[in-house]
Amino acid sequence: MPWAANSLITTVLGLAGIFLALAIFVQIIQEMWKHLASSKGRAFTNALADFLGPISRQLMRPGNLLDLRTRGPFQLRRLRPNGLLLPMSKTALVDGLERTLQPWAQRALEALRTEEKIAAVSSDDAAGEDPAQFCSNHWMSFLKELGEAEKGSPGYQGAKDILSFLTDWNHSHIPGDDTGSQLGKITPSGTVEASAMLIAFRREFLPHVDDVENNYGQLIRNFDYLYERRNARQTFLIALLVAVLFNLPIDRLWNSASQLSSEEAVSIAEQYMDIYQRSTDTTRKADPKMEKLADSARVVLTDALATIKHSEGDRDDDLTTVFNMQPEWDLFSWGALLYLFLCLITALLISFGAPFWNDLASALLRVQKKKRVELTMEINRDA
Repeated sequence: MPWAANSLITTVLGLAGIFLALAIFVQIIQEMWKHLASSKGRAFTNALADFLGPISRQLMRPGNLLDLRTRGPFQLRRLRPNGLLLPMSKTALVDGLERTLQPWAQRALEALRTEEKIAAVSSDDAAGEDPAQFCSNHWMSFLKELGEAEKGSPGYQGAKDILSFLTDWNHSHIPGDDTGSQLGKITPSGTVEASAMLIAFRREFLPHVDDVENNYGQLIRNFDYLYERRNARQTFLIALLVAVLFNLPIDRLWNSASQLSSEEAVSIAEQYMDIYQRSTDTTRKADPKMEKLADSARVVLTDALATIKHSEGDRDDDLTTVFNMQPEWDLFSWGALLYLFLCLITALLISFGAPFWNDLASALLRVQKKKRVELTMEINRDA
């Protein structure tokens, strides 16, 4: 049986090529929007807020973690920046959370870590001695500094909390002078078990940090899901906007594809598959140039609309958009609702993504070429 020029597979192949072009256009526009709107940073901020709860406000507070923040595309000055936090590694996130602790908690954490390292190094030299008995000058210096914290000074309540913790770990406290202006003298009254103290200190003062460290994988999975859902929503909304503005209901696209000959459908599919490969190389770059993306989007959309108009037999060079078409229905009529519904179908199909339409066009192209070979062999046998 001859392979008809307007067969179903030819129509679907042409439709796949058209949808591939529209999906490429939407993908490029979305890349531009994600860059301008800092989508990844906003998604990570939301994921942190959902995962940490109110504690996340410490990370987001203006003035905190300035070295980890990035400017938005429209943030030209860095006076008290409200820049976004990009996705961070576990080490960077844990370090950032620790840096949001109140000053005395940060100072105590640093002192305990240093004491643990000193005790570990010195244990090799203390033959026959219990390394837990060791107390360095660095630790004594920290205790002296803590004892000099003055009442009413910033962080004084935090210093009292640290003192309460130390008294539970074999440290004695002698109150300050009669005025009570200083916290007082603090000295070890027994062993200084730095490793055990550090574990207990983190459990009491940094439970949220340890929770992030232990469940970092879940946080990243939450972020990935949130970011993918955000991208899917953006893709659909942009696709719907394109379908409505450029008058691309699904019935118009189907009618256009059904008018294509076999050769035209193959040519369109191959053309946009090649454009897809080149656009993929462009959008995979870490920071694609906006002018390149904009130029690619313009070329793809112009070619796609020209293909549709050519298949409809319309040789006019003006693009048919929602601004210059003349519908035969009122805005709130059934015709308008039907038009919107057909545009919703177009947007949904575009949302399948360029990879899907590229794979479909590639598969149909192979079938089309196979049919051509079979038809050629059949004609040769008949001859």
